[in-house]
Amino acid sequence: MVMKHSLSSIVKQLSSIIYTFDESSNAKKKEVLAFSKQIDLSNSKYIITYHDMLLHMLAYPANKEIYTLASHALELVSKHFKNKAIANQVVFENSGLPYTRMYSRFTTDYCTWMITHPECSISLYEFEKVACSLNDILKICLPAIEQEITSAGLSNEELLDTLNIKAKDRLHFLLNSLRYFDTQLKVKDFIWESLKPITEVHFKDPACSRTWNAVTVKNIFYHTEILKKFDHQSLLNQALPPAIKLSSAAKQQLVEVIRKNLLLTMRETDPVTYMDENSLHYFELERGISVAIFGMQAARQLPTCSYVGYTLFKNGYPVSYGGSWLIGETANFGINIFEPYRGGESGYTLIQLLRVYRQLFGISYFEIEPYQFGQDNPDGIKTGAFWFYYRFGFRPVDSKLAKLAANEFKKIQSIKGYRSTEATLIQFTDSNLALQLGDVKGLSFSTIRESISSFIQTHYQGNRTRAVQESMETFTRLSGMPIPKNNILLLAYETFSLIAVTLEIKDKKQLDLLVQMIHAKSSDMVQFNFLLGRFIKTINK
Repeated sequence: MVMKHSLSSIVKQLSSIIYTFDESSNAKKKEVLAFSKQIDLSNSKYIITYHDMLLHMLAYPANKEIYTLASHALELVSKHFKNKAIANQVVFENSGLPYTRMYSRFTTDYCTWMITHPECSISLYEFEKVACSLNDILKICLPAIEQEITSAGLSNEELLDTLNIKAKDRLHFLLNSLRYFDTQLKVKDFIWESLKPITEVHFKDPACSRTWNAVTVKNIFYHTEILKKFDHQSLLNQALPPAIKLSSAAKQQLVEVIRKNLLLTMRETDPVTYMDENSLHYFELERGISVAIFGMQAARQLPTCSYVGYTLFKNGYPVSYGGSWLIGETANFGINIFEPYRGGESGYTLIQLLRVYRQLFGISYFEIEPYQFGQDNPDGIKTGAFWFYYRFGFRPVDSKLAKLAANEFKKIQSIKGYRSTEATLIQFTDSNLALQLGDVKGLSFSTIRESISSFIQTHYQGNRTRAVQESMETFTRLSGMPIPKNNILLLAYETFSLIAVTLEIKDKKQLDLLVQMIHAKSSDMVQFNFLLGRFIKTINK
């Protein structure tokens, strides 16, 4: 009889060597991973931790043998969850492991995508207790002959029962009903959010799991160390390679992995949900890193700035996600690293992302919000995340806090073992952090918005319909561009007409820039941002 190894003992052994790459540690990793067939996986307390350690070793493998052993170990974990009694245990709900289940709220678009996806099934689980009444919604959407049932005071579930909607069909019924509002996306989103439907997702195929959700890579990068010290300025300035020309199949795989990644980790974001696949740029960089950059469908994009998302991969595995709100040469940036990959090359990951955004979009000024380093985020305070950004050149926007940070940093450098107090780190969260890479002056669209509101109130006594119509007519006369019939172009036309009239723009070059921006807004996020940057410079002169 083969002696089984304790999973808790295996996890303990791996935790002491997973982040080191010397000869002794690598030998120990091989030794421990070689036991994979003899590990007792019945201890549910440690299996997720073990699984995530294996993922980390696939993203940061020391050599080919360790990579292969870790892959084989994951296969055994995956097979373990084929047992429905195991996969359906409460402890594995929302884990993203093979064959397990997830309970969460998703947007209508994400639900629609999952309904058609062969690797998972999705159904309506329940409505939150504070949800609005389905009667009020179906009163609008149902055929006239059925509408009277919505006046009977039935609960959401009772109403669906009365309409003979089977449990397995209820989500599909709701999504189809809300198609009534497809031409009014904001209304549709509001109604769906008000209903607060909780869905149950069952992962039927192991490919739809955190275990195997990765893009194919030609060459695995093997590590001799976790890179902590490097010349970040040099890396920021290092020329970005051309974006990879993806085949149709490779592009589809990439989009699938990005979408499944946020589903499996319950972190839906607008750029992923409403991705404009034509905007996808994919870069293969150093040390096994690749980065996918993508914008949103024009109907979902913000009228002035561009919300551009990203997924960063390490040896094919998605290790980081986030996005940036771009306004010309300035960007409000955010980074999130998934739990299994923390303790890796976080600093190097950050700089690679900034390098891509900087060179693709011409960004000279990055700003991050306090949550990233501690506001309402205890882990950020505990880990001293503020200093993580500070070491790479980020400084508090608030001048007083910038001076405090400079003094604290001197103490850290000169006093052995010195650590900033929790109170000090919390104080730093009263200000954004900024990385200044050039002499750039941003344009605050909140200020322009306030100016437009004041303009409408002063000149049109608050009549926005009249203000929009007359501003577009004025812009047509000044720019020579007729009011478009295309709704997507019309949204941008309306926005920039108001800006032009409020700011009293009559210069031909500025008007030409606005016309180009209107066309680029729905077709080319990179070109739009460069045009916006040029326009801002003409305003700031």
